[in-house]
Amino acid sequence: MRKAFSYVRFSTPDQAKGDSFRRQTEFSQKYAEKHGLTLDESTSIRDLGASAFRGSNVKEGALAAFLELARSGKVPVGSVLIVESLDRLSRDQIRPALQLFLSILDSGVSIVTVHPEREYTPADQDPMTLIEPLIYFSRAHEESATKSKRISENWEQKRKAAVEKKTPMTSVCPKWLEVKEGKFVPVPERVELVKRIFRLTLEGMGTYFVIKKLTEEGIKGWGRNGKWNTAYVRMILVDRRVLGEYQPKKLVEGKMQNHGERILDYFPRVISDQDFYAALGTIKKRKGKAGRGGAFRENVLSGLVYNAEDGSSMAYGTHRHLKPFLSSTASYNSTPHPKGRSFPYQLVEEAVLSLLPELQVTTEAAFGCVDRIAELEGRIGELNVKIEKLSTSLMNCPAVAFDELLTVFEALGRERKELGKQLEQEKRAAEARAPQPPVEPKTLIEVRRASVGECRKWLNAKLRNGIQVLVERITIRIEKRSRVEKAARIEVKLKSGECRSSTVLHPPPPLQTEARV
Repeated sequence: MRKAFSYVRFSTPDQAKGDSFRRQTEFSQKYAEKHGLTLDESTSIRDLGASAFRGSNVKEGALAAFLELARSGKVPVGSVLIVESLDRLSRDQIRPALQLFLSILDSGVSIVTVHPEREYTPADQDPMTLIEPLIYFSRAHEESATKSKRISENWEQKRKAAVEKKTPMTSVCPKWLEVKEGKFVPVPERVELVKRIFRLTLEGMGTYFVIKKLTEEGIKGWGRNGKWNTAYVRMILVDRRVLGEYQPKKLVEGKMQNHGERILDYFPRVISDQDFYAALGTIKKRKGKAGRGGAFRENVLSGLVYNAEDGSSMAYGTHRHLKPFLSSTASYNSTPHPKGRSFPYQLVEEAVLSLLPELQVTTEAAFGCVDRIAELEGRIGELNVKIEKLSTSLMNCPAVAFDELLTVFEALGRERKELGKQLEQEKRAAEARAPQPPVEPKTLIEVRRASVGECRKWLNAKLRNGIQVLVERITIRIEKRSRVEKAARIEVKLKSGECRSSTVLHPPPPLQTEARV
């Protein structure tokens, strides 16, 4: 008994919700039963949501896999491929469509169509075997081409209206907006929440703690389960729709790609350019440091402290019987665990703060400068992505488009260079902002000691951001002076190149302890 294989295809995933899949499958089963064929259901040949107009089902779909099996002899000669109609195989241009048809027959597999009921066999020499499929393929391609042209023209008209009159192209919009009377309008409470997410991010809070804070306050997410997740919060922070921009998309070979230029002022703007790019810069700084640190973590020196002996980073640790301490990460991986390689965190932090008298200004008056730095870094990061994509396009583009792409590439390069100059100027301005007269550093230390609850959380975020702006690296050399006494030589290297140092004892000498009371 001959084997039969059923091929099911439809162009868009939405068609799965209709009757297309059931109908095509049922036709195959009935045909196999009627003609005494064994329907092989173990080999699934289904291209669900694959277009035959551009041949994507032949290039990388299930049909392509079946053809490879047939060519390699793994599909028995004499088998039958059942399709609803020839346009399920291809709606491509006549030549590639006919080549596909013949390649299936040449592999020893017959093609059966249900509408109309036909069987095309490898041995058939009737000229109609080629003429009839040619007519079907030609008609199918013409229908698809006409439909595609009409859709493109309609879409272009919508795009033109969107640019000129700000008319919505579709009803699809971000969750903080809704459509009323043919216009996008803000949902006030959701817009305020978007602004708050940006504000918390700019204050140094990571996405994990943004979600934690919203959840603790009982603010439900906008998805079906009512929960927030890090991917969605990050999407809000990088979504240019908060600036009112809309990027039209087009389905190309089964993948959504940008189509045309972004449309400005398409949506109501809810975030300023400065806050958007500053948030991008903040995210870029946190890249590689993701996790549950964020604004609530006590370690304001995170990612800056290193062991002077072996260059390993110093990790923040706690123990139920000890106060927080810094310890070389090499210590955790060594056996046996070396002694004397840790030092109380508070002593290190206060020594660093005492070496940074300008930090008071950086965390208060100069934060506008810091925000501008983050904004510029965000803009440069976005340009880098564009330039990287464009450089790939230049290598593969046709000659007629090369000059135009090269002009855009050079313009982006000039813009990046100019932003780079502005960034350097802002960084120098931030480094140069020292208080006049210098603020007594003890004041900041005392404020930190006394801070608790929410006040301490936000002070942590401010200090962390301020230190990150000023400091490039902190190194600690720990020396054990006696059985109970240790000393830490702390060196702070600023981004300006200046180095400052201090030595701290543990336990502190009596005079130092007395002064702190």
